[in-house]
Amino acid sequence: MLFPYLGGIQNFLRAPVTWLLVLANVGIFFFYFEQSQSVSRQLDHHLDDDFFIQTQGELYKRFLKSPRTIASAEVSHRVYLMGTLALRDQSFLSAVNVIPASADRVAFDYWRRSVQSLLHARRQHPNFFMGLTLHKSGWRQYLLYQFAHSSFQHLIGNMVFLLIFGAVLEQLLGGLGFLMVYLGSGVVAALAFLSMTEPTTAPLVGASGSISGLIALFATLYWNRPVRYFFWVLPRKNYYGFIFLPAIITLFLWMMTDLAGYLSAVGDFGGVAYSAHLGGHFAGFLLGVALLQFSDIRKRMDKGTYVSQGPWAWNRKGFQPFR
Repeated sequence: MLFPYLGGIQNFLRAPVTWLLVLANVGIFFFYFEQSQSVSRQLDHHLDDDFFIQTQGELYKRFLKSPRTIASAEVSHRVYLMGTLALRDQSFLSAVNVIPASADRVAFDYWRRSVQSLLHARRQHPNFFMGLTLHKSGWRQYLLYQFAHSSFQHLIGNMVFLLIFGAVLEQLLGGLGFLMVYLGSGVVAALAFLSMTEPTTAPLVGASGSISGLIALFATLYWNRPVRYFFWVLPRKNYYGFIFLPAIITLFLWMMTDLAGYLSAVGDFGGVAYSAHLGGHFAGFLLGVALLQFSDIRKRMDKGTYVSQGPWAWNRKGFQPFR
């Protein structure tokens, strides 16, 4: 495991905009927490209803005009899976009121009431009215989705990396410049998500795309400078500690992980928006290249102490003593 340390988490006075973004994300999460939990319980109630899901699977299969018949026990699991995936197909959900009744009218009426109740509950969930989808992509969604998170773990993971990379870049770019990079990377990440992801009702939420842009920008600007990483292999002496590596490795590790995740994801099965991450990386990388070519960013980088000073640096000749 490699974890970038950089200069650690800076205090509020050194990176006020970064901290304000963190507070905004945390504040929004807890402001909607009770509402989110209440709606999630309602959604879970329907998703745990095997009769509802199985009935929906049969209807969804008919909606897709699949030639196979669902009669044997060996395909019952597939029907259940189709019943779950149907909730991500906007064309199916839009046709709820016009789908012809099945032979089992009792089961059909129960399904229709349940799915209408589920859709009503879902519209109240913060992730759905703040999140971005192909069918809900107004300009406000491009900004709001960056401040919505699906879980406490999702929030904490993003905020840690925002504090680590944001503090460095804010001191280099200034508060306004940093804010524009954060929001701009999020917009590009959203565009990548909409263009690279199959149509789905599952919304894009979270600051991951924006933070991917920050990571790529940092790695591009400081590509050959030593960055302090914490490494852990085993809980034994000399198998964990700190190591200094070129900053470009940060981008390589994150981008390769996201690219592998995107290529291995199967349709609607993925729960991580790898395409948004890749879009954020692309935005940060291009901005970094542009800044290095057309601004005085190198002078500001040399004046600051934004990267931990290690014993080794990387240049075209390989690892050399750092001076």
